[in-house]
Amino acid sequence: MAGSCDHLDRTVPLQFNYKKVIGYFIGFYISFLNARVQRRLAEGPSTPFQDRMGNMGVISLFVLMFLIAGPFFPSLDRRMIWLGTFLATGIHFFLFYYVHGKSMLVIGSMGTVIAIAGMVLESIPFFYFGMADGLAKLGVGLYLLFYSKPSRQSRAHQLSA
Repeated sequence: MAGSCDHLDRTVPLQFNYKKVIGYFIGFYISFLNARVQRRLAEGPSTPFQDRMGNMGVISLFVLMFLIAGPFFPSLDRRMIWLGTFLATGIHFFLFYYVHGKSMLVIGSMGTVIAIAGMVLESIPFFYFGMADGLAKLGVGLYLLFYSKPSRQSRAHQLSA
């Protein structure tokens, strides 16, 4: 199944897909606008430095996507557009270390390695790299949601406040 449309990997023009847009906004709501999830993951109010780093992280994502994936838009090379987007996303997670902690180093490293592997290993269908990227992000997200605990540094800061 995965190999059935590999020849289309780089040649089919990009098309707007309403289902993907709806899925994106559902994910955005779950991640950023859902107060229950925010209460579950937050350890208190963020510092001004964390707010700046969060803003820099979001801005860097768009800049990196433009720089890494953008050059592939004229040729409509979907594989490289997506892998460039995955690479930009992986790199931008490193800035969120200052906001969310060590887990961002893990997901940033995983995303970066998966994207670079997809760029280098062209004989392997994109499907596998897309699945690996999605599963890595889902795995880290579920870990953070259900198993993460405040760090010692955060607890020490809360006790001293």
